[in-house]
Amino acid sequence: MLRYLRRVDDLTSGNLRWGFLTNGAIWRLYYQGARSVSEQFFELDLASILQVRRDLLDEDDTEDGQHERDHWLRVFALMFQRDAFAPSVSDPRTFHIRAMEEGRFYEERVAKNLSDVVFKTVFPELAKAIAADQPEASLDDVRYAALTGHKTSKEIARYTKAARQKTRAESALAKMSNSVRY
Repeated sequence: MLRYLRRVDDLTSGNLRWGFLTNGAIWRLYYQGARSVSEQFFELDLASILQVRRDLLDEDDTEDGQHERDHWLRVFALMFQRDAFAPSVSDPRTFHIRAMEEGRFYEERVAKNLSDVVFKTVFPELAKAIAADQPEASLDDVRYAALTGHKTSKEIARYTKAARQKTRAESALAKMSNSVRY
């Protein structure tokens, strides 16, 4: 599939960037411009959605289960319909490109929000808890413990000693390799 996408991309001067692969049950949508075409694709198990094979979606015959299958069938129709691959009248981008751009936008927002929570809330609270539990620990030890998960001052000391020893060894090797001439 990857070779096919590259070849078609070359032959069409970048005008055909999408491909899908199916065995009838599993449907995959590939985009040539993905960071990793071998890992980034959209996949639906149509057989499970249609309850031809019940191994991926639970055998949920409740009303909620039927609503979930209906939802995924609509997603399938939306993603693989012809119009999803063509630019719209009001927007030169295809549905898929718009969806990927919105996905990246929300991915960036979630990453920033998660980063804010971790570094402005979780990490300070973790450091306070470690400092309260180990009042004799130095600020560096508390920081290392918060970053690495070490719990006792003995573990922290062993970790920092090993880290310093590794740094010194790498520095010595670098100096040796710079001084050896052939």
